Amino acid sequence: MKVFHYALILFLAVAACRVSAQERSKEGVAFRDLTLEEALVQAAQEKKFVFADIYAVWCGPCKYMDRHVLSDKEVGNYVNEHFVAVKFDGDKPDGEAMCRQYRVKAYPTYLVIDSEGDLVGRLVGVNTASNFVKQLGKLIENRRKK
Repeated sequence: MKVFHYALILFLAVAACRVSAQERSKEGVAFRDLTLEEALVQAAQEKKFVFADIYAVWCGPCKYMDRHVLSDKEVGNYVNEHFVAVKFDGDKPDGEAMCRQYRVKAYPTYLVIDSEGDLVGRLVGVNTASNFVKQLGKLIENRRKK
């Protein structure tokens, strides 16, 4: 009977952690399942920029950013308000094309692209949530000044 209770407690603890992780991911960046062309059209319609996350499944820093920065509420609110967010695996055909077109040399790379497909800027590597938002803000602020 004690084994059953311990198993039940363990199950409930694991379930609580999963729910917490799911809630955090809902607060983060809302990535859309779109091609680059579709994202550009959406960005033009919504008067936003495109935020493209170029990653690789084997990339440790990419996983860190997904768990700790892109799932952050502040980051999610900012990105969702100003961008059409999409993800591309750099090892798959669409991602490889993005890497060639925008000269991606490292993972993770975050591209800010205007609705015409022109590169506004990029962020590369690991960052904190608050600094990530500041850097994204500077990129789009500089573009709007032009």
